[in-house]
Amino acid sequence: EFSYPTKMFEYMCIGLPQIASNFELYTQVIEKHHCGISAEAQNPESIAQAIKTYYNNPQLLQKHALNAYQASHNYTWETEMQKVQKVYNQLLPKTL
Repeated sequence: EFSYPTKMFEYMCIGLPQIASNFELYTQVIEKHHCGISAEAQNPESIAQAIKTYYNNPQLLQKHALNAYQASHNYTWETEMQKVQKVYNQLLPKTL
């Protein structure tokens, strides 16, 4: 609930749309990139509805799959390292 699931990004890298628990961190990724559906983790009906949504709307499934793949490039170790490096460069004196 308080950290990103690695599997989420691995699945995005191969173009799988997400049906993810409606935890805030997960939902933020899904909503930002339009790459999945949030479902209530402890509610089987909510999960079933998400599955039915994709089953009944293959165009949405396809769109979310493409969006997931494209968004996955924002969540690589290289991308994250660039962010960390930028922070270090701002914090450390230029003489080092």
